[in-house]
Amino acid sequence: MFWASKLFADESHAGDAYQKIMYSKTRDFCVFTEPHMDFGYSIIDTTMISHKGEIYRFTKDERDNQPLSPYGKMVFQEVLGSVFDPGYQIIKEGVGGLKGVEGPTVFKSNTDEKWYLFADEFGGRGYVPLETTDLDSGVWTVSLDYDLPNSPRHGTVIPITKTEYDAIYAKYLLNR
Repeated sequence: MFWASKLFADESHAGDAYQKIMYSKTRDFCVFTEPHMDFGYSIIDTTMISHKGEIYRFTKDERDNQPLSPYGKMVFQEVLGSVFDPGYQIIKEGVGGLKGVEGPTVFKSNTDEKWYLFADEFGGRGYVPLETTDLDSGVWTVSLDYDLPNSPRHGTVIPITKTEYDAIYAKYLLNR
């Protein structure tokens, strides 16, 4: 499991604190390992996708956008050998050049060798779709022709089979 938390030194919730992405392991959702992970600065909203034995992780840099953190309020991309690999490598900071974004979600196209990364432009359009044909490149461009509902927000795209789609369509949409 992984999540974002703002952790303080003690229960008084006083003093310095920042957002951290934490993770804990469990086999039964009753017993968990001690949570850990810390970039040393505020991050939130992580999502991951596996491709060719690598894990590609996308995370929001929650710091303010300023000279010491020029990619603050933007998404960065990393590659790891496994979900728990501490030897991650940053591929790109400021993915797609989008500022003021959060809540990234990444998924592979069902039809092409292409990936989509939706980032929530929280002060504007909502989700903005980016795409790439090369996860290792860090080059993401805004999709040219897209049609999303008005101001969509944080979400997840889950791949389904044609059989699953047909069943959902038959049950919920066929006789509308």
